[in-house]
Amino acid sequence: MHLLFRSFLCSLLVSTAFADNQTANFSPINLKSTLPYAVTLSVYDMNAATVPTLQTYARGQIGDEWVLIGGRTNGLHDFTNDGLINFPPSDQNRTVWVINPVTLETWSRSLTDVSSGLTIAQIDSLSTTASQSAQQGDTLYMIGGYGYDTGLANFQTYPTLTALDLPGVIAWVKDGGPGFVNSFRQLSDEYLRVTGGELFLLGGRAQLVFGQNFIGGYTPGTNGDYTRQVRTFNLNDNGTTLSISLPAAESPQPEYRRRDLNVVPIMQGSASAGYDTGLAALSGVFTPSFGIWTVPVEITANGATTTGNSLDAATFRQGMNSYRSATISLYSPTLDQTHNVLLGGISVLYYDTATGTIEADQQIPFINGITSLVRTNSGAYSQTYLGEYPTIPNPSNNGAPFLFGAEADFFPLPGIANFNNGVLNLDSITTPTVIGYIFGGIIAERPNNGPTAASNYVFAVTLTPIPTPAFRVFGNNQLKTSTASRVVRGEASGSATAIQWRLNGNDWRQVTVNGSGKWQVNARNLRSGRNTLRLRAVNFRGDVTATQRRIILRN
Repeated sequence: MHLLFRSFLCSLLVSTAFADNQTANFSPINLKSTLPYAVTLSVYDMNAATVPTLQTYARGQIGDEWVLIGGRTNGLHDFTNDGLINFPPSDQNRTVWVINPVTLETWSRSLTDVSSGLTIAQIDSLSTTASQSAQQGDTLYMIGGYGYDTGLANFQTYPTLTALDLPGVIAWVKDGGPGFVNSFRQLSDEYLRVTGGELFLLGGRAQLVFGQNFIGGYTPGTNGDYTRQVRTFNLNDNGTTLSISLPAAESPQPEYRRRDLNVVPIMQGSASAGYDTGLAALSGVFTPSFGIWTVPVEITANGATTTGNSLDAATFRQGMNSYRSATISLYSPTLDQTHNVLLGGISVLYYDTATGTIEADQQIPFINGITSLVRTNSGAYSQTYLGEYPTIPNPSNNGAPFLFGAEADFFPLPGIANFNNGVLNLDSITTPTVIGYIFGGIIAERPNNGPTAASNYVFAVTLTPIPTPAFRVFGNNQLKTSTASRVVRGEASGSATAIQWRLNGNDWRQVTVNGSGKWQVNARNLRSGRNTLRLRAVNFRGDVTATQRRIILRN
């Protein structure tokens, strides 16, 4: 079951002026992928289950079951001069959802249900948009978020930290008891009054990364008070008492004026020496002139930050997948690289499917493009295009595809090998594998200035390993013949789909590797004396990594 659109005409920019990004240009997007995997999405049919339209929610996961709290049930906010129209309180999600994609079941219960035991103020604090959340064990922690406060009769960014016992929440949603309040603990602290950032629990410390404090109704031209820093603290929870202690933060920095961004884990080190876990805060919005940030900010486990020099042409500058979207984090111990897959969202750069080129749109459009942001252990970044969301034609836009990804989330499939921070072990995935699902977020009819809504689509994510093509040639490196042709035979690994060859510098030709891995080349028109035969193996993407040379001597 999928959504019906609400007609909200909206624009990401309130003027027609081009955005002023952090840097005037961007690092190139690699279109010829040489990554050791491919990522594909497919629409996942939830059958007759009722699936909510939802974006910017807090999420937890116990086994196959997802728990969704807060967020909004409509699309991108409006841009009128009335905050109540731009963020209608009626579209704040006050329903807790439990979704099981394996059994194709969903359950829901409203926080306003008398069985919850919550006060109106508590319900408001749990119904915010763009809160920061992180899970530890069976406990989901939520911080802040923006929403309507019934008691104040106004909007605010909440200063709350909430701890939710997920098994108890699931039991309440499914059967109504015991009360939600029995699985709920909360405190208030001004240090936590943040929305649009991200929360991570690393090395015994909580890290509240960037975001802002926005008070009152949102209208065009208004801004919140950006934290421009990473706030760290001890999150103390003995199961009964909840508190924070030892807050610390670096001085606010102008280039950290960011919200609605992807913050992803990065890993360094080795299995023998132990891995160091940190974070990379990617891109995000907005610069003071309504552009995007382009230079990543790296964050250590104790909250120390570093960022590249934006004036240095050698500094990596991210231009694609600029806004918060579903992300998949992978680490390869063999390659010693962190791969963070960014799926759709909002971006300056996009892949033009008609021309096969990367183009720029300074209005920062919605896109369907998927990239992998790769970080080596030395700290070098690169971005590679991997493909698009499945094409779902929009009859209201001449069959052009709907656009997905902004504010969506990735839910990993239990059982996929991972490290202690949840990053998936890329080396452990040796066959095509469904690694999880993407749910929710904003669905847009057009890249710019079009209707949007919250999405209830579920997409299955398949990761297909692509081993390095390899092959061998039967016989010696130097062959002899008395005729004008010679057949050369060999076999190839399963990742090689073809053998390309050329004789004496002529054009490359290609033969297919058969199902048993065997191949043969018939080198014709040999000249007298020495002939050079060059061979290379390629995979289905056309990647070439294995090459060999054979000498054929004709008498």
